[in-house]
Amino acid sequence: MRFYADALAAQFTASLALQLQYRAAQVIWLLFFVLQPVMYLSIWSAVARSNDGLVGGYAPPDFAAYFLATMWIIHLTFNGVLVFFEARVRRGDFSALLLRPIHPITADIADNLAYKAITMPLLGLATVLLVVAFRPRFEPSGFALAWPRCRHWCWPSSCASSTAGPWLWPRSGSRGPPR
Repeated sequence: MRFYADALAAQFTASLALQLQYRAAQVIWLLFFVLQPVMYLSIWSAVARSNDGLVGGYAPPDFAAYFLATMWIIHLTFNGVLVFFEARVRRGDFSALLLRPIHPITADIADNLAYKAITMPLLGLATVLLVVAFRPRFEPSGFALAWPRCRHWCWPSSCASSTAGPWLWPRSGSRGPPR
C-alpha cells in the first residue's frame, strides 16, 4: 500500500508541475467556473428586481447564495480528465498505459487533484469578491446544495441534451451512436 501512496505522491508532484506550466489554460477554466454562475446570478437577480424583488419566493440574496454554492459544487465535482479518456481508448493509447505497474487512473486522479489544488485558492478569492458584491444569504439544506449536480446524474431527461444522453437512453428503434 505504501508503494501506491508514494506513486500517487510522485504523480501528484509531476501533475502539479505540469499544471503550473499551463497557467493561461487555468485562468480560462477559472473564468468559466466564475463567469457562468455570475451570468445566471445577474439575470435572475434582474428578473427578481423587476418582479417586486421576488421570483418564486426567492430574492436576489437567495439567488446569490445558490449560484455561489453551485459554483463550488461544480468545481469540486468537475473532472476534466474524463474528456480525454475516450480518445485514449479509441487511439489505443490506453493499452500501453495498462502495461505499467501502476494503474492509469493514478495519473488521472493526480491530474485532477493538482488542478483543484491550483485553482481553489483563486476560486476562493473570486468567491470573496462575489460575496462582497452580491451579499448572499446562505440558508441551504443538504439536498439544496446537492441538487445542481445530482439532477445530471439521476434523470434521463437531463442527459438527453448532453452528448452521451441519446446513447444512454436511446429512443425506440435507435441503433446506438452514429458510426
